Amino acid sequence: MLAVEKRGFEDRVVKLAQDKIVTAYLDGIVLCQLKHNQLSGYDLLKILSKKLSVHISPGTIYPALYYLERQGFIECISNEKRRVYRLTVDGRNAIDILSNSRQLKDFLLLMNKEFFAEDFYKFIFLKACSHIL
Repeated sequence: MLAVEKRGFEDRVVKLAQDKIVTAYLDGIVLCQLKHNQLSGYDLLKILSKKLSVHISPGTIYPALYYLERQGFIECISNEKRRVYRLTVDGRNAIDILSNSRQLKDFLLLMNKEFFAEDFYKFIFLKACSHIL
């Protein structure tokens, strides 16, 4: 493989992994963004594009929003032009629980130790790229 072809392939693989990682963590990203502001699905797409240079489709973001709404973590405030979402009390509590959970941290460390002792990021990469490998 030529150096230029190899670089193009590497860029494509990395980009696919980045998109997959964002998709895998989308629920948490949405909750954290809504912690600060009320946002529409379109607003969230723009934030992801601007901050992470990833392009998630509306077909990915809206099911995530509907899922979080069904779980009671966010609620929709409809106005004439668009649907805007905000955190509920349960959503704020979920963020606090997950960010401070010793049980969750211990679980992640156990997964790292048992399956990916060399580097936890290897686990994240492998999970994110499972559809490629």
